[in-house]
This record gives sequence, structure tokens and C-alpha cells, in this order.
Amino acid sequence: KYVLPYLLKPAQTFTNLVGGRGDAESAAYKIAVAKYDALKLLHTELNALSTEVDGLQDVLAAVSRRVSEGAWSVGGEVGGRIGTLEL
Repeated sequence: KYVLPYLLKPAQTFTNLVGGRGDAESAAYKIAVAKYDALKLLHTELNALSTEVDGLQDVLAAVSRRVSEGAWSVGGEVGGRIGTLEL
């Protein structure tokens, strides 16, 4: 109920992280990679179960689509991620 939507949601950029210790960009990267690793593991397990359990095809298709997008899932993003530095 809560985990699948979280894993399918694209990773937050470092500009969306507030507070904490250390580099925010590094933290965002670590979170994105951890979510992606969990999603790949879920994809592997769903592939194994899809022959045994009916009704997993829609979920498997959504997870496969998200896995193919990569950890950052920048598919629909216009302009990309640009960091600016004020001098």
C-alpha cells in the first residue's frame, strides 16, 4: 500500500532535500540508488512470481518501466538538472 508507490515515484533532486548533515546532493544520490536497488530486486522477484500468480502483469509492467528509466528517472523532465552558483 505504501512501499510500491514510493518506489515507483521518481527520486527527489537535491534541491528538494532540506536540512540534515553532509552534502545534500550526495544524500539525494544515495537515496535514489537505494530506491533503485530495491526496485530492481522487486522486479526480479515479480518476474519469478508472475508465472505462478495471476494478476501481476500490470504491476510488473509498471515496475519494468520504472527500472528501465534508471535511478533518477528523468524521462519526462524538461531542461534537466542544473545547479547554479552565485558569485
